[in-house]
Amino acid sequence: MARAVPAHNQELSGACSAISQALARNPSTKDAVWESFLHHEWNPWEEWLDITGVDLPSLLFVARSCLRPSIERVAEEQLQTACPDDHWKAGYCPVCGSLPSLISLDGDGRRRAHCSWCGTPWLLARFQCPICDNRHHESLGYLYAEQEPGYRIDYCMKCRYYFKTIDARERLWPPWIPLEEWTTLHLDLVAQRQGWKTPPSPAPAVYDADTSAVPS
Repeated sequence: MARAVPAHNQELSGACSAISQALARNPSTKDAVWESFLHHEWNPWEEWLDITGVDLPSLLFVARSCLRPSIERVAEEQLQTACPDDHWKAGYCPVCGSLPSLISLDGDGRRRAHCSWCGTPWLLARFQCPICDNRHHESLGYLYAEQEPGYRIDYCMKCRYYFKTIDARERLWPPWIPLEEWTTLHLDLVAQRQGWKTPPSPAPAVYDADTSAVPS
């Protein structure tokens, strides 16, 4: 991960250095460091990491990026013995319980969620809020950007959360979800300026988390 970070990006470079130094100083607790992040327990990190002058969002991004390939591999192995599309109706991931990072519309108009943590895709109902499971179309809406017809922001007036949606029917090739997560950051700004809330991760419905205290 450190080799992939541009030298001029001080925030990410500092985060990589902080994690590398912590693992070098505490070789016997290496597994505990990563396990605390997997369990979304943020406070124990302060025992091992010197975060003085370190950008916290960059730190979480680096740690997440280091773990995600392994997490996605495990999710793929789990899906070889299960088919969530046949029975899964919830708004959170059937493998790890996290919320979608993006929603896509395929050629048949089906809504497919893409997990923000393990990358697992699953089907959503045509009208369904992943957060509160609201399925009343009169309280669900969306915002379009006129200059970007292939993108929209789905929102729920009941819980006030939003999700970014990609309309794959407007493209000649399928979207690559990991890249789209970052190339659509401007949609987050649009949604938040309209008063809609960023979805928490992990899903509070599964982990019983306080949404006001969980980093997005």
